[in-house]
Amino acid sequence: MVKLIIFIHQDSGDHGKLFKKAVDQIDKDVSFDLYQDFASFEAHLLRSGKFTTRRLYILFIDSKARLNKLMTFINLLDGRRLLVVGPDEKPETTSKILKLFPRFFTHIKSNYDDLCAVIKKIISREEDVSSG
Repeated sequence: MVKLIIFIHQDSGDHGKLFKKAVDQIDKDVSFDLYQDFASFEAHLLRSGKFTTRRLYILFIDSKARLNKLMTFINLLDGRRLLVVGPDEKPETTSKILKLFPRFFTHIKSNYDDLCAVIKKIISREEDVSSG
């Protein structure tokens, strides 16, 4: 089974709460770890293996400052399956996010239906591989 590793900064406000609520609706059987500050998320990245096939990382980035901070973790995020929610749709923001090589990304003003559909599809594929 896939384990979700979710980063939502503790100060992300209403957008973060809406995102968390959407993710909570995905599947009651999916386990996840939630990181709400940079120090604990960085500690997780340092202690976990580089290529964790059963983990899906979801980064909720609600500001350019937080995007810049997460970019300092680029080497730690390398090789991990990432889904990213970015702070806006500006070309320079998109360019930075693409340097993380996410499997999917959307922006903060989304209703997150598209992101949840991608997560469900990945979970379904993992279950098919595990059972077959």
